[in-house]
Amino acid sequence: MRVVVSLTTIPGREAMLSRAVASIIRQTRPPDAIHLWLPEERFGSAAALPSFPGVVVRAGPDLGPAMKLLPTLEVEADPETLLIPVDDDIEYPPELIEKLVAASMLLPEHAIGFTGWSCEERADGPRIRHWNEQEPFAGMLQPVQVLEGYRGVLYRRRFFESDIRAHLDALEAFRYHDDILFSGYLASRGVARVAQWFGSVPRSADTLWLLHGDDTGLHTLPDWYARGRECLAYWAQRAPGFMAAVAGSVAGSRLQLETGEHPRVAFLHHASSAVDFPIESAHDLFVMPWPWSEGLFSEVLLVRPDRLAALPQERWLAECRRILEPGGVLRVFWPALPVSGQAAIPRGERMRSDAGAGATAARFRGLAVDRGWQASWTTDRDGVTATLIAPCRGSQGSRHAGLSWVATR
Repeated sequence: MRVVVSLTTIPGREAMLSRAVASIIRQTRPPDAIHLWLPEERFGSAAALPSFPGVVVRAGPDLGPAMKLLPTLEVEADPETLLIPVDDDIEYPPELIEKLVAASMLLPEHAIGFTGWSCEERADGPRIRHWNEQEPFAGMLQPVQVLEGYRGVLYRRRFFESDIRAHLDALEAFRYHDDILFSGYLASRGVARVAQWFGSVPRSADTLWLLHGDDTGLHTLPDWYARGRECLAYWAQRAPGFMAAVAGSVAGSRLQLETGEHPRVAFLHHASSAVDFPIESAHDLFVMPWPWSEGLFSEVLLVRPDRLAALPQERWLAECRRILEPGGVLRVFWPALPVSGQAAIPRGERMRSDAGAGATAARFRGLAVDRGWQASWTTDRDGVTATLIAPCRGSQGSRHAGLSWVATR
């Protein structure tokens, strides 16, 4: 599978651009190509163009921030090529591409990112609601109206036709809001947008995405919000489903299974949840069936399943399937241990898993696939994460609802 990263920049941002490119080059899954597109009206002669080893640099007509993607559509013809446009002022986490590609294998008909938003029109004005793993009500695979590109987004080349350029030319405001241009266009073609969790352990977004240009972006312009409303109104007329309501929280829809004598007192993924979401129940997971009814949950997070080693994997996997709704999400996380004698793990450096965890995880993956689950797999500094979608899932995805309850030991 060919993976292509593309970006654009303007003069005066060379230092930030260099850091962004370096973070892409050191990815755990390196891209097959990197395209840097430069507006020729701003850079002038070819001698003034920045260059980087392994990066294809080209100049063309200024398209605004949409230039990070649109010219790449003209040079990448394979419909299954994975396109990842990025910003020029962010250092990206080293597992970014690996996680996006894994999610794309799980959801091949979706555009995928790590954060997004929805807009709800109210009597007192529009309400913007952000969806990402820092928000306790966001699902592991959270449908959104608009994917925000600054954390990285993945599209398949076949999601786009040449007519997207006509939409850019039709509305000047799209030169300020490429995220709305792309997401609205995808909605008009029936392509769903999903923001996924980056990891399985709580970690501040500021430690993953290092933003260097927050005080110089287009969002600092005084009419930025007004132009955004123009963009939303444009797509509301042309893609009626674009502004469809995004599912909010449903109490008790997410279950965290925690093994061991002393389970956590709050939901693993959100540091603020110790007060908001205390333990709901405690149950010995070795006693089956578990005390939840069939199809009760939309999401299950299982932490340290190696502690269930005394049980055959097929038994607790079958229980997870029973309590999940069709198309529900199961995330299984095997934490890693620091490399022996190493006090701190530098940014981007991996950790090793427990002895035998790799083989155990591989057997689990094979077992899940054989039983009809869709599965993706990533290994990073935190450990090994499997994300699975329960059998009988519809082609457009399932409800991924919100409120996070803690279960059990």
